[in-house]
Amino acid sequence: SMFFIIVKGIIFGDLKTQKWLTSVFTGFFSSIILTQPIKILGLAVFFTLFCRNPNDDKEAKEYIDETNFELDGDEDYLHSNDFSLISNSSKRINRLNENEVAFLREQRLKELQMWSIIREFI
Repeated sequence: SMFFIIVKGIIFGDLKTQKWLTSVFTGFFSSIILTQPIKILGLAVFFTLFCRNPNDDKEAKEYIDETNFELDGDEDYLHSNDFSLISNSSKRINRLNENEVAFLREQRLKELQMWSIIREFI
């Protein structure tokens, strides 16, 4: 656009050409300094809030009972809160039945397809 302003500057005159060039440079630098960082911050906030994976697995917590631990005789549970070195308690796990596994597998495949489509757009 600056090329056309300079070329047409012969027709417009020096004063009008300077105003046009000032306007172009002002728009360019305001875009770099103000508009683009706001866009980047906005997109970062959007992706952070809506597209991130939470660290805690809520589905796994439904099926794993944290209060009971099942260890072999030669194993020690090192992450207990009561600071005991040996814990003989058992950890109880609620298994999924076949229908739940099939349903969750289908949901996961749909989720993978969704993310692949989203990646194609990006």
